[in-house]
Amino acid sequence: MSNRLTWTGLIPRHTTTYVIAFVFGLCITFVLGGLYSLGMKLSSDTTDGSVAAFDLDSEGSIGCWISVIMWFCCGQLSWLIGRVRESLGTGYWERRGWQMLPAIWFCMSLDEGASLHEGFKELMVRVTGTRLMGDGSIYWAVPYFVVLSVVGLFLLARAWRNWTSIAALLGGGGFLAVAVAGQLDFILRGRPHLETWLEESCELMGQLCVLLALGLYARKQVEAVEQSEAVAALPRTEPGSRELYAA
Repeated sequence: MSNRLTWTGLIPRHTTTYVIAFVFGLCITFVLGGLYSLGMKLSSDTTDGSVAAFDLDSEGSIGCWISVIMWFCCGQLSWLIGRVRESLGTGYWERRGWQMLPAIWFCMSLDEGASLHEGFKELMVRVTGTRLMGDGSIYWAVPYFVVLSVVGLFLLARAWRNWTSIAALLGGGGFLAVAVAGQLDFILRGRPHLETWLEESCELMGQLCVLLALGLYARKQVEAVEQSEAVAALPRTEPGSRELYAA
């Protein structure tokens, strides 16, 4: 492969990079939790009863901004993986899956910033005339769960034998499941501030794990492309050289 910078060069290759990213994300999550607690103490001194930048449940908070960025980066990585997979040769349905995946992540990024799910929730409450349970969040939480489950199964099927990517993906699924359970008041019911902290912290960690899983999978695909290009570049005058290199 040539030494010029290509878009595949954006993918980190060293495992240490992913470990550092996970630890840094974990630290950021705890810092945001501390700022949320600080905001609760300072809320009595504000005119609107909260510090919006520190409020994890606010759409204009720092945590919301980080969520928007992470879902958007998931979309970019998915698009990149799709391009790499096309160069390796993929079937029709896999190619369509990699085309749909960035759209899903971009929609979730938009939803984090614009809170589209809240508008959808209120629309469903008006149409059905009932909130079913709690504040009606079940109307968007269940579709989210179904979509993310399908996406997770698709990624697990693609990342088979890539154990680090699978571990990160399963971890992300676990964090997001806890976040959904917290939103539906299945955890810490009656303690709204602690419930919000748990829900939003798990959501941030889930997004981080999904992003790392995509990065780890993308790394393997780029390495496969580089190997295939190296094999193709071997001199044709050496009998069996390609087979020996590939082996």
